[in-house]
Formats: sequence, C-alpha cells, structure tokens
Amino acid sequence: MCVAACLFAGGCRTSPLEHCVQARRELDAGDPSAAIARLERSRMHDPEFAPTYLTLAAAFTRQGDFESVAENLAEYLRRTPDHHAAHLYLAECLLSLNHLDAARAH
Repeated sequence: MCVAACLFAGGCRTSPLEHCVQARRELDAGDPSAAIARLERSRMHDPEFAPTYLTLAAAFTRQGDFESVAENLAEYLRRTPDHHAAHLYLAECLLSLNHLDAARAH
C-alpha cells in the first residue's frame, strides 16, 4: 500500500533532515563512510540544506580528513553565518591545517 501511494504521488523521497538523522545513526554505529555517502547523495538533491554540511563535517572529522571538514564547515557557515560555535570549529580546523590567515577570519 505504501509503495503504491509513493508511486501514485510521483515517487518516495527522503527529506534532507531524515538523511541527516540516518547519517548520525551511521556515525554512532562507527560507519562514517556510509554517512558520507548518504549525505553526498542528499546534498545533490538539496544543496541549500545547511545541516547536511555540518553533519558531513562531523563525518569527515571521524575519518581525520580535515581539509574536507574545513570545506564543509565553510559551506555550512555560508548558509548560517551566525553559528558562533561553527566559526570556532572552523578556526581550529584551519589552524591544525596551518592555514593561519584563514583561521584569523573566524
């Protein structure tokens, strides 16, 4: 019945928020690669949903990929510039990458 309803309505689509929630579960289960794959697909469908970038930053942190952490935090802050903690996290990340001038901006 649910499948028929989805097909009739033009197909089922998981919301970006649902993708973020599921990605957090994957992170909690110790699977950052699955979380990243899910969030990358979600981002393709709705690139303006800011929490996707914050959750991607958390996933890349688990993998130790701090360049990707910085990129995703910067994207998040383009959409939510008043998130002070994210500025702090980005500055710390940039400092660890030895991007001193960029870190000072946050």
